[in-house]
Amino acid sequence: MNKKIKVVNDNKFDYGLSINIGSPKKIVVKAKAFVTLDQDEVYYIDSTSRTFRDGFLRVKDEETKQGMGQDAENPNAITTEEVEKLLTGNIQKMKKELKEIKSKHAIDKVIDKAKELDLTTGKLKIIKELFDVDIFEDVSNEIV
Repeated sequence: MNKKIKVVNDNKFDYGLSINIGSPKKIVVKAKAFVTLDQDEVYYIDSTSRTFRDGFLRVKDEETKQGMGQDAENPNAITTEEVEKLLTGNIQKMKKELKEIKSKHAIDKVIDKAKELDLTTGKLKIIKELFDVDIFEDVSNEIV
């Protein structure tokens, strides 16, 4: 029997999937929601796209992640809650972990959350340096 796997979309946008095993089907994983897929379908998606490697969707099953060659959490699959915890925590850990984020949607999560939080100038400078974005202007414009 094929194991059922929870696949989560922690982004603020919907994400579409095409699965062509047996009867082809199209699935939309709504923003901030999840779907349950067969393990074979998850492996198919992983072998035909960068969906999981780029962190658009997260697999919530350790055995399946290991089968896909994912030994550690993908930094690009960071949740909004994880971003907030990272930004409000230790500055050295923040810098180290932010350096690992490469996908635009994950960078956008960091920038959006940084605009909401009251971060130190040092943390804002790190974000500017790593992602080439000037949050200082956005923050000062919102205050006025």
